[in-house]
Amino acid sequence: MRMKETTISINNRSYKVHITHKFIKNIYLRFRNDVFYVSAPHLTTDGFIFRFITQSAEQLITRTEKKATLNRAANYLFGKKIERDLRDDEKKDRLMDYLAIKVPFFERKMNITPLYHIRVRNMRTLAGSNSRKTHTLSFASFLVHYDYAVIDSVIVHELAHHYEFNHGPHFYQIIYEYASNYRRLNQQMKKGIFHDPRNENYI
Repeated sequence: MRMKETTISINNRSYKVHITHKFIKNIYLRFRNDVFYVSAPHLTTDGFIFRFITQSAEQLITRTEKKATLNRAANYLFGKKIERDLRDDEKKDRLMDYLAIKVPFFERKMNITPLYHIRVRNMRTLAGSNSRKTHTLSFASFLVHYDYAVIDSVIVHELAHHYEFNHGPHFYQIIYEYASNYRRLNQQMKKGIFHDPRNENYI
């Protein structure tokens, strides 16, 4: 077994790389604590290893960042820091209580009938979805960690699909009519920022 340590630059940032050559047939890559760990067959060249890392690096880094965001989220409820972690059932119940009030509120404002069914699900990538087939809005349980304004922007987004299926100009025209700060709120959610002081007077 042969080991070496080096670095690689990904998106103008330098990362450590631990390479271990073993009597194995395939190459394996892990990313932990900002370090790439590579296990490779003995005759694998550094050039091949670096190309292999580059192909998967952004996906691994993004996945790790999302996990870190979810771990931090456990101590936030509607944008407020709390003293304990929330159980999965608590997240769903608290978010559903809020959605049961705000979804009909926006349905009335947006002149939408009949009213949608509402579900809260454990979704990792989507914040929400609109099923025309079942006339159901589904929302990710992780939304419970964010400011009310962020949750409302997701509600408006999904209800806008009642009128426009695709994300075209008219779709966003509908959104901005009912959520004028949608772009900022959407970026807040994507960056995993649970509270923004600009939202403090929202409700």
